[in-house]
Amino acid sequence: MCCGRLSALTDRELSERLTALPGWELVDGKLRHTFGFGSFDQSMKFVAKIAAIADKFNHHPDICVHNKRSVRLTCWTRQMHCLTRVDFDLAEAFSAVHDEQCSQQVAR
Repeated sequence: MCCGRLSALTDRELSERLTALPGWELVDGKLRHTFGFGSFDQSMKFVAKIAAIADKFNHHPDICVHNKRSVRLTCWTRQMHCLTRVDFDLAEAFSAVHDEQCSQQVAR
């Protein structure tokens, strides 16, 4: 998927897409969000789900686990040194996974 049919987003597109992604921010031209969890096990389950989604997209974020309960994801299109629609599509998918996982924890 990467780079063949992708193009850099305009400033307007970046602003519109970012507004639709609560909790995500632009840091040094990259999309970044830190997700919190109740345990290390929950953090690792999230990372496993994220890895599977990234493999399907063939577009992989940087993943950093902090203090056992926080997972920071950073997305950007490395080959193009910019943000593309795929970065935002992934961010939306990652947020949905987090929301679903958290709602399952609350239901227990």
